[in-house]
Amino acid sequence: MSAGDIDALAQVVRDKEAALRSLVVELAGSDGAALADALRRARDLNQRNARLLAPHANANRARIETLFGAARASAVYSPNGNAGPQGRPAARGVRA
Repeated sequence: MSAGDIDALAQVVRDKEAALRSLVVELAGSDGAALADALRRARDLNQRNARLLAPHANANRARIETLFGAARASAVYSPNGNAGPQGRPAARGVRA
């Protein structure tokens, strides 16, 4: 799956749901050891997926912060009500 491929991600989600349904049917008639093993495998896969997704989540978080930072920097008024970005007073007149 390539980065940002929404269609592939949707297919992976559908495959995961089908696998979970199959697992529920399989485990319904099994003993506790099989259930414990399946839970361990599911936990391991979830941890692996979290490690794979973390860099993407961090990159997206940084992009969002950049967007918000740019919006704050170009604000007409600062959070404290002064004219100009980030609380700097607005320049008045021409300086030589």
